[in-house]
Amino acid sequence: MKSKKIITEIVLLLGFLFAFYILINTFVQKEWNTVASSLAVITAIIGSWSAQRIIWKQQEELEPKINIYLDLKSRNGITQFVVENAGGSSAYDVQIIWEKPLYARKNIEMHFTSGVDNIDFKRICKGQKYSCVVDITKDLYETGKQNNETLDYYGFITYKKSPRSLFKTKEDFFITLEPYRNNLDLETDYQVFLNKNSNVHNDLDKLNKILERLIESKKSTANKV
Repeated sequence: MKSKKIITEIVLLLGFLFAFYILINTFVQKEWNTVASSLAVITAIIGSWSAQRIIWKQQEELEPKINIYLDLKSRNGITQFVVENAGGSSAYDVQIIWEKPLYARKNIEMHFTSGVDNIDFKRICKGQKYSCVVDITKDLYETGKQNNETLDYYGFITYKKSPRSLFKTKEDFFITLEPYRNNLDLETDYQVFLNKNSNVHNDLDKLNKILERLIESKKSTANKV
């Protein structure tokens, strides 16, 4: 699709430049019929380019879109490695290739298991998301501090848009823990509060039932009077 898009843009650009060149020459020579024709051609090219942009956008939305990121919020104190297909179709033979790898416990490079060598996923359908635990978040920061390294990790991911395709799409990715180093994670703190106060909801429910009984009791007394 990218090569087709580039070719189309080049053709439209050349047509626009040629029409603009004719417009300037005929305007100088006061050939008004040709000027009008040139303006019509330029308008048509601009309209065609706008229509193509809409078509390309629709086509892009129908293609797979693989996102890779770190999740520090879903599980308190735990960092998870997440792969998600946020596109409009399935991706096949997905492979994660690290240039600066992220390691889990026991110094294991982060990958998923598909049963096929060097393939992380045989297929990721649209909307599907997979995650696995990397390590305790605190330990990751401690390891980075001891090794005096920046907690940035990157590489690229390859996948097929069709199971029978002979070509693979290649996309770079970059993930980092650095933005979370000195930030207070409010969602995690809220989750910690709920975990430590799991009886709060039960107590509120009991209090609500007591209030309902008191109200019913007052209503009964008022009716008797």
